Amino acid sequence: MIWKAGGVTAGKLPVFFGQISAYGDGLSLYTALVLNLTVSNPPMATHLFDDTLINWQTLDGFAHLAYYILNIDEANTTIDVLFKFTAQQQIVLHRHKALNHTFVIQGEHRLYRPDGTLKEVRGLGSYTVSPPSNDPHREGGGTTDTVVFFSIRGSTGVLYEILDDDQQTVASLSMADFISLYQNQPALGTAS
Repeated sequence: MIWKAGGVTAGKLPVFFGQISAYGDGLSLYTALVLNLTVSNPPMATHLFDDTLINWQTLDGFAHLAYYILNIDEANTTIDVLFKFTAQQQIVLHRHKALNHTFVIQGEHRLYRPDGTLKEVRGLGSYTVSPPSNDPHREGGGTTDTVVFFSIRGSTGVLYEILDDDQQTVASLSMADFISLYQNQPALGTAS
């Protein structure tokens, strides 16, 4: 991997970060996200994200989706979560009611219109900032299961509205719901 800052290959960052090699030695993906660095992949073999220590969780009624909440910062109204989308499948129709920052860790993150037609493909390493929206959509994985880091920000109320095929709200997920899920999930690397 080559780490880039502002579209320029980062051969050397400010003194307090030191030298970064072409493979990002000493710089974690999380640090790259915090520093708003982008990751690009030079031509090489395809590698899958190692998720063996992640105890993926599921929600009843949410087929083709697993999640693992990494952190919740209530004071700053931020939820960091990994979502795993099943390959070649679409999840339930929904709306994002809060700001979402996303980073594709594995696969292709696909977005679909309410009628199921493909709207957008976000490739490996894509970083996107999406404001709240009333436009409903579905999401899913590409040819492999897709893992996407979501940072959900700026709301203590409803974060997602879940819709039926007539685009009527049938459920919602709030900050309180995510807090409850977080408190009840097993720690990383432990049996679920």
